[in-house]
Parts: sequence; structure tokens; C-alpha cells
Amino acid sequence: MTSRIQASAVATLVIIALSLMASYHTWRRQLDTDAYQRLIDGVNKSDSIEAVVDQHGIIRAWSDGAERSLGWKRDFAIGHGPGFLMTDQEGGVKHHESFDRAMSDFDGAEYHTRLECEIRDTQNNNRLVEITNHVFAIEGKPYVKTEIVEPRSIKRLK
Repeated sequence: MTSRIQASAVATLVIIALSLMASYHTWRRQLDTDAYQRLIDGVNKSDSIEAVVDQHGIIRAWSDGAERSLGWKRDFAIGHGPGFLMTDQEGGVKHHESFDRAMSDFDGAEYHTRLECEIRDTQNNNRLVEITNHVFAIEGKPYVKTEIVEPRSIKRLK
């Protein structure tokens, strides 16, 4: 009789533990989804030049500041890779190589990179800028939040 009660108690505890684990994972997914949405909303409303790029290299958020400063509309930028910002094919290739390396090396730990490069606006002005990439995970997938510091110099494409 005692062993039946113990077995029943153990089975009940296992069911409770499994239920708690399922609840935790559901809560964690919702927390990650909420964090992602807050990130997207925050970047879209930012006056700074910012974008969010997913693990496939696709822009998922484009700030008001990027739209105003660079001229590229949010509707155009979202869903594309950032290659349209590159001033030449060589810059685009370097960007893709750097991005692919960052995604393949990503181990879940947040990190930052900085680089100086030229990007172009809708008026075909080349802008020498400093780009800071913040690489982090949401739902275990890497994302890159990119901030572009105001252009330090502008030259007209010939």
C-alpha cells in the first residue's frame, strides 16, 4: 500500500514538473517574442540611423532617422539585405564576408564590432561613416542591431 502511494506521489510530481517546464518554455518564448517586438518598435521610431538585420542578412527594422538621413524608405529597406547601401561591389562583398563570418562564429554571447566604411544615400552621395554592430540572440537566433554614426565627410559620386 505504501509503495502505491509513493509511486502515485512520484507520478504526480513528475506531471507537475513537466507542466512547469512546459509553462516555463512557453513563457520564455513569449518573453523572447516581446523582446524582439520591442527591439523592432524601438529601432523603427529612433531618430538615430539604425537598422536590425536577422541571421539571414535581411533588414527587419529601419529607423526614422535612417529614412530621413539616407533617404531610403522603410518600405524599401525592410526585406532587403543592406547591399543597397554599399558604394561599390567590393564593399558589398566585404560586407557579406564579414556578416557571414559573424553569423558562423556566433556562440550566443553578445558582442560589438566597429568599422569605418562608405555607404551611399538615395542622392548617390558617398558617406564615410562609423558603423557599430551589436550582435545578440533572441530565441537562440543571432540578430545584428546596426548603428551608423553621422557622416563625417560626403563626396559626390562621379
